[in-house]
Amino acid sequence: PGARDFKLTHQYLNDAKTAGIDADLYTVKVTATDERGASADQTATVTVKNVAPTLSGVTVTKTIDENGVVTLAGTVGDTGTLDVETLTIDWGDGTTVDTLVLKPGSRDFTTTHKYLNDAKTAGIASDVYTVTVTAADERGATAKETASVAVKNVAPTLAGVTITKTIDENGVATLTG
Repeated sequence: PGARDFKLTHQYLNDAKTAGIDADLYTVKVTATDERGASADQTATVTVKNVAPTLSGVTVTKTIDENGVVTLAGTVGDTGTLDVETLTIDWGDGTTVDTLVLKPGSRDFTTTHKYLNDAKTAGIASDVYTVTVTAADERGATAKETASVAVKNVAPTLAGVTITKTIDENGVATLTG
């Protein structure tokens, strides 16, 4: 006889991952049964909201020579511990955007990219490219960070250049290298 208090907790590790929906409703049913088998039920709903991922510690090699490789690294944070994150990386040099998929539990990322040439701006020793990293969860919530890399122009080199040493007038000299 009488009322008894109770308290139970449940952690919702993730929302239901329905793309385009910011929250999901879950129905919780509580049943109290006495020693004779009589029971009473009550239901309530809880709203679990999606939280956008975050990007932190995004770094890229600051300066390289053209035809050099940069390393990009960082960490994706997401309170939805079961979320799969998709990273897109725009290197800023007109090449194809790279995509990385991070499974739950693996939130750190490292990848590389080769810059074949500087931007060919006359009289400029190096050009700066903006690298844009976007993290998206399964619902499409995103975070974006940028970092910059300077790609230095490298003067061409000549090796083994030879020319025909002696020719007659009206002759043809051959230059090779």
